[in-house]
Amino acid sequence: MNGEKWDQWIVQFLKWTEERFRIAHQILWNAFLIVSIILAVLGLLLDLVIKVTSLVYLFF
Repeated sequence: MNGEKWDQWIVQFLKWTEERFRIAHQILWNAFLIVSIILAVLGLLLDLVIKVTSLVYLFF
């Protein structure tokens, strides 16, 4: 009887931790995607600034 109770507790604990890890994985993956997009946009903006300043120095 007591062993069965422990088995049920362990199964519940594993389900709980699996759900928490799944949520944490989703949050980390979304954060990674957001940071990647922000860095890509910043890289494009930096490239644009460099090209504009080089054109300004070229013509003026």
